Amino acid sequence: MKRISFDYPEIDSLQLQQRLKDYAYPRDRITKLLAQGDLIRVKKGIYIDTHARSPYSKEILANLIYGPSYVSLEYALR
Repeated sequence: MKRISFDYPEIDSLQLQQRLKDYAYPRDRITKLLAQGDLIRVKKGIYIDTHARSPYSKEILANLIYGPSYVSLEYALR
């Protein structure tokens, strides 16, 4: 089976559906990717690619989960 690569480790459902549009049943493919451990479901519609070249960002995930969000001054200085 061909491995699907993503530009960033944080993936939302729109990016995932766009990448899987060539498959006849994209939802079944997502289920298989989750079962194989290639994707991790953070929240409904938000995923992490386990084979990404760079590690995922907590800040980007926070913005995807609850947006719009921002980085506080204390967090940035830490």
